[in-house]
Amino acid sequence: MRPERAPGPLAALLLAVALAGCGATPARRDPPATRDADGREQAVQTNVRLGQGYLSQGKLELARDKLLRALELDPRSVPAHTVVAILYERIGDRERARVHYRRSVELAPAAGDAQNNYATFLCQEGNYEEADRRFGLALDDPFYRTPAVALSNRGACALSAGRAEAAEESLRRAVQLAPDMPDALYGLARATFARGDFLRARAFVQRYEATGASGAEGLLLGYEIERSLGNMPGANDYRQRLLAQFPDSEAARRLEGEGVPQ
Repeated sequence: MRPERAPGPLAALLLAVALAGCGATPARRDPPATRDADGREQAVQTNVRLGQGYLSQGKLELARDKLLRALELDPRSVPAHTVVAILYERIGDRERARVHYRRSVELAPAAGDAQNNYATFLCQEGNYEEADRRFGLALDDPFYRTPAVALSNRGACALSAGRAEAAEESLRRAVQLAPDMPDALYGLARATFARGDFLRARAFVQRYEATGASGAEGLLLGYEIERSLGNMPGANDYRQRLLAQFPDSEAARRLEGEGVPQ
């Protein structure tokens, strides 16, 4: 996740002070209130940056403290609301996460990053219609730097909602923008497999693996595709890799009860 765009720095209000009777160039200084505001904004950004760093390191309590300090300094900080929402989601406090995700889009309704994050959260909760609407809002932002991410997330959400055709459309657009995006390639493999286009699904799995991505669900999908194509040696190869690399995964447990493909 990339932090949302912070509000632009406060404009400095310059106060000209004339030096009486000496003809000198007037001195220009920031008023104390402006200096205080600029310092507060800098402190907010520093706390958000530290909070995000601690979050990435798994130091969740330190991350929470820094992010709550940022919000104490500026309750309207979109980056702080966004990152603290991610933190609460990570620790399973979805109610607090929802509050902060919602607040971030209230404060910055045109910000693609904020809308994408909230949409992804809504999709995880099964609120597919509202999630799709907010993915659309994210993509409406002409300054959104990573539209392929929103398109990939939108496609994955559509798959979860059982809308394979809509999913494929979004995922293809994502791959056009970012040809080596693992999530989008994996999503396309799932979407094409769902509609029975097994050869195309195989091609997308191969492209997904070529990115260096690796995961239990990807190996399980490869297994299912090869079995559907009647390629039993290929299916068994995926099965062996899955059981060896991810023996404790849910995907591996699903295969343990099945015999070796013949």
